[in-house]
Amino acid sequence: MGPETIYANWRPEHNARYPFSTPAKIFISDLDLTLESLLSSRTFGMARSRAKERVIEAIEEGKVGGKWTSPDTPDPKRLNEIISYPLARMIVSCISDEFLIRRYALAEAENVSAFLKNEDDHDILFAVGKELGLDGEKKENKITVGFHDFIEITKDMSAVDWKLVNQDLRQGMVYLDKSKFIRLVKERVYHEILKDLPISVNADIEESLSGIIDDVIAKLEKMKDKFVDRDLGEVEEGLFPPCIKGLIKKQAEGQNLSHEARFALTSFLHKIGFDEDQIIAIFSRSPDFRVDLASYQIEHIIGKVSSTEYTPPGCGYMKTGGICFKPDSLCGTEWMNHPLTYYSYKKKHESEEKD
Repeated sequence: MGPETIYANWRPEHNARYPFSTPAKIFISDLDLTLESLLSSRTFGMARSRAKERVIEAIEEGKVGGKWTSPDTPDPKRLNEIISYPLARMIVSCISDEFLIRRYALAEAENVSAFLKNEDDHDILFAVGKELGLDGEKKENKITVGFHDFIEITKDMSAVDWKLVNQDLRQGMVYLDKSKFIRLVKERVYHEILKDLPISVNADIEESLSGIIDDVIAKLEKMKDKFVDRDLGEVEEGLFPPCIKGLIKKQAEGQNLSHEARFALTSFLHKIGFDEDQIIAIFSRSPDFRVDLASYQIEHIIGKVSSTEYTPPGCGYMKTGGICFKPDSLCGTEWMNHPLTYYSYKKKHESEEKD
């Protein structure tokens, strides 16, 4: 499939929606813009403001809203939207904070996902996928991808729905519905941006963007002060079962947890005495963290917004959900069937040893 075929239905608004695409890069390249003009010219002041907005939206909301991306957007505004993407990457790279990088990468991936869900033309869907090395093809009202691509992209997605054994696999191809294909594209966008950041920036770039950088850092520190750096008090994490340790480690590394993992971790921590703020502090390390959404989910699980206080799931659920990590010898005992049993046993024996 040649480039002309891939982009046959590509329109100007798609450059603004998918600014990492080849057509968008060619469009910008043909304008022969200079870095100096992008960073300091009044002509691109709106683009710089939009870039700052992109990054702050990522910090505060975990997503980047598409501002000037509709078919009837005037050309100058569309241009500013496209240019704001590389400028936003410069801002993030100047700050070079790991949490910010992960959160920004996921926010941009969420943006792409939202646009693709509203694309009626499968050719656009496939063009974006191909930009990211993911070849999709429509067959039998489904979208097929190679199983090697599927395995590579979903290796960190622990939910049962993404296990290869649960897919429609035929002759080396995985048959997916549109929403699942878009989820793969989103995952690929996230990792591609993550891999590229931080880009190399020099002192001139940092100086030109210094005012914007200061404002972004202030927003970032405000979030960190409120959640990320919160003191969790004395936590006997050494006594946690391997599955819970593994989930906390993933959160600390900024990895996204599946719904099953979030439920298991929240209900376990609540049951052993963590309050809502302490649980939120752990989840705030995730790149897709949104305090409003996290609070609602946590309050639902611990029974604050419903009459049901959910019990932490047992080992069977953890294994089925793909969130049983590196079980140790205690996990392997015949009577061990629950993370709480593990924790209680460890606490009892530690207490006895102290006595």
